[in-house]
Amino acid sequence: MLTRLGVRPDDAAVQTSVWVEADLRGQHSHGVQRLFTMLGRVRNGRVNVAAAPSIDHVAPAVLVADGQDGLGPPVAFAVLELLAESARDNGIALALVRRSHHLGMLAPYV
Repeated sequence: MLTRLGVRPDDAAVQTSVWVEADLRGQHSHGVQRLFTMLGRVRNGRVNVAAAPSIDHVAPAVLVADGQDGLGPPVAFAVLELLAESARDNGIALALVRRSHHLGMLAPYV
């Protein structure tokens, strides 16, 4: 359903995997039931289906990400890759994310 509205297949797969994991963990408020809300947001233009998040190091251990109003989980996983690298290099890392839609349940990122 997401790809029919223009969401890239990889982004749709990441988004739906987070919803399914939430349901499997019993966190239904963050699960597949959110699909219809998200479809509405995509249809009315609130979600940028072509978003390509920009992530900048503003300090050695600090990242700032602009999700460009894209789906939350693809933005979060892109940030996590760089965050892990930064933590290895610096012993600690912090990321700030703006203009990103609902991340869903946080467990998949932890």
